[in-house]
Amino acid sequence: MAQSTEPKTRFDIVSKGVGLIAGSLMMIIIGIVVSLTLRNEFGLSMLLMGVCFGGYGGFQIYQGMEARTKQITCPHCGEANQILSEVKSFTCVQCDKPLKLVAQRPPSSPSPRRRGTKRLS
Repeated sequence: MAQSTEPKTRFDIVSKGVGLIAGSLMMIIIGIVVSLTLRNEFGLSMLLMGVCFGGYGGFQIYQGMEARTKQITCPHCGEANQILSEVKSFTCVQCDKPLKLVAQRPPSSPSPRRRGTKRLS
């Protein structure tokens, strides 16, 4: 069964942002060291790339924190899983069993009765 690369939880989004920020810090540090020792444009370009990656990582963290989630309880183990609202299937964090969600219809309200018009004769 092929695994989807789409994020299923807030953690999936936020962890990507944290990884980008960690990598950007390394690029910034290396960019500063290269700029100071070799005095060429390679260090400056690494510094700018690090800043861009850090900005994108911060954006990913913000997106993850603002994402709408819902809580689903696994029917097998009873674990409460916090998942993104638009997710259709996911794997339980506790028991690793795949779960498929069915779309729930909102409760329908009774339609208003149509009133007939009186015929004028």
